Amino acid sequence: MNMMLYRTQYLASCTKGNLYIGGDLFCFTLEPPLKFNGTLNVPDKTCTPEGVFTVVRKASTRFERIVPVLVNVPNRSNIEMHPLNLPSQTEGCIGVGKQWIDAPEIGQSDIAFDELMGVLNPIWADSQLVTITIESIFEVPHV
Repeated sequence: MNMMLYRTQYLASCTKGNLYIGGDLFCFTLEPPLKFNGTLNVPDKTCTPEGVFTVVRKASTRFERIVPVLVNVPNRSNIEMHPLNLPSQTEGCIGVGKQWIDAPEIGQSDIAFDELMGVLNPIWADSQLVTITIESIFEVPHV
């Protein structure tokens, strides 16, 4: 199963996106900004690079629960998908939520996360591959 994360907006404080599963809008995503001090792809400080990545389940020591984790991301490790409300609550991970409160705040993140795990757990239980494709729906701003 492949999830699609379409980046919809790059702001100075965050990166906003839409997560699609099975072709349907599933939830919204919130990540760190595209750049940190003018530099792209800074681990723990900027959004995940675009590409196609395998998603596995892993015990998160930070959140003390099983979370989806993107693997084989160039120059990155431990990119988790987890609940959050603000970009300051992530270290380069992808937060999920059901509503935008006011950019950069996302709401109903626990609900979105529980629903996401409800979709992914049966797929992993059947030993099926889960991937995520991350891309922008517009041209990425220049450095």
